[in-house]
Amino acid sequence: MSCPFLTNSTIRRLVSWNACSSMELLRCLPLICFLAGTFCTSLDEDYQYEEWQTRYAPKDCEKPPLRPLNMPGKFKRWFYNLSRTTCEPFLTSVQEQQENCFESKEACNKNCRDPHYGVCADPKNDRLCKQKTEQRFWFNPDTKRCERYRYGGCSGNTNNFRTPRDCLLDCGEFIDDVCRLPIEVGDCFTKEVRFGYNPSFEACEAFNYTGCGGNRNNFLTAYQCLTACAKESRCLKHTQENKEWYRLAVSYFYDPHKNECRRTKTFFRKSMGPKYNRFPNINECQRVCMRKHVPERKYYLP
Repeated sequence: MSCPFLTNSTIRRLVSWNACSSMELLRCLPLICFLAGTFCTSLDEDYQYEEWQTRYAPKDCEKPPLRPLNMPGKFKRWFYNLSRTTCEPFLTSVQEQQENCFESKEACNKNCRDPHYGVCADPKNDRLCKQKTEQRFWFNPDTKRCERYRYGGCSGNTNNFRTPRDCLLDCGEFIDDVCRLPIEVGDCFTKEVRFGYNPSFEACEAFNYTGCGGNRNNFLTAYQCLTACAKESRCLKHTQENKEWYRLAVSYFYDPHKNECRRTKTFFRKSMGPKYNRFPNINECQRVCMRKHVPERKYYLP
């Protein structure tokens, strides 16, 4: 039996589940539990325990504050919108102190957003401790983006990543635009075809979702992925199929609803190229519109 490839997210979930001592997992997946169990010891030594926990907002920040409907609001306050993971203003008539109600955005961020974000809310560490700097990335909680900066070699917080992908893997759950998230296959062991957007190729790709974990860059159909993240893609352009046998100019087009390249015949040879959902052969159609995602392999345990 060959050893599995385990991603960072898989190992994180195994540790948070305490999979090393789970007898049920031992019975169902003896090899994986054995491998994870031998690896847990080194993880506990190398990483802080908090890094492997699911992030939760403080309980006082989970529900919106009370707003009396029969009284017009005249006091501007701020509350933490858990669904949007951001602090937002509102008007209220209540002057008394209540949960998830702050007089300033800064106070809301300090008490709700920053504890929820964890290391993703740490400030940029751009102090200069060495003569030579190097390019790094940090998650900016105000813009909700992974941004480039020059790392000066100073020790400090862990909001410091070598690549944009590493930044997104740790802090992507707080990003509003799902199309900028990396495609993640998940943490379990089943296989279900899903579709995710790959910004590097500006295309939607099919991948095998394992059934749990992952992120929001995960669509049930190719059409959903294209309409959400690639509205200008040639693969989404409408092409009318014509099945008349006597029209001899054969070409192919992509059907996003069925995720397949289909043959069509037209009286005249139609225009082809980046602006058109029309291809000279099926291989070219599949290459452009039916990409398959190749996941990165993080760990190999022999």
